[in-house]
Amino acid sequence: MISSQESLVLLFLHLILEVNPFSHFFYLSLEIADKTAEYVAKNGSAFEEIVMKSESNNPKFSFLKPNDPYRAYYDQKVVEFAKGISM
Repeated sequence: MISSQESLVLLFLHLILEVNPFSHFFYLSLEIADKTAEYVAKNGSAFEEIVMKSESNNPKFSFLKPNDPYRAYYDQKVVEFAKGISM
């Protein structure tokens, strides 16, 4: 049986991976980073850890790695969503 946190991750992954496949990769990456940041702001760092573990080999989620160039962008978006200032 999966926990409610894990089922939320599965729902999130289903929704985020339905992004237009014809989008430019850069915009796709930012869109995924934004949506992930929004969910992490709402559901906490445990949600991020689950996504990091389940998507560790998925390049679409490389921004979750500490040394990724988009990590600072993602971290800032988490802060913005947590404060309710991101659109």
